[in-house]
Amino acid sequence: MEFRTTYRQMDASPTLSHYAKTKILETVQKYVPNPIEIHLKFSIQHAAHQTTGHVFAGEGFDIWVKNSAPSMYAALEGLISKLDARLRRHKDKLRSLNIKRIEAGVREQHQNYYEEETSRNSL
Repeated sequence: MEFRTTYRQMDASPTLSHYAKTKILETVQKYVPNPIEIHLKFSIQHAAHQTTGHVFAGEGFDIWVKNSAPSMYAALEGLISKLDARLRRHKDKLRSLNIKRIEAGVREQHQNYYEEETSRNSL
């Protein structure tokens, strides 16, 4: 897994990078077993601290999140909560689709079994 941080219009901070990496990985690994790439971008725009996060986990699973706050740590915490909500929503959506597929497969199996039994009984 690749974890990258980019700083725009501010100095690089190893403490912020370490804090961001531990918090983001903790959040992402709850929902995605092995993410491929995580990229965080920290910037300052007109006295507002902005964070942008990109999580790529393969198979079309690509999430972008952006947050802004008066301090960089507050912006990062807001980004983490937004990312958590987006990942939870995506996982629930996948789970509901998987349940629908399983139910459709079970219905099809029962229908095929019933058709085989009726064809055997008619012989």
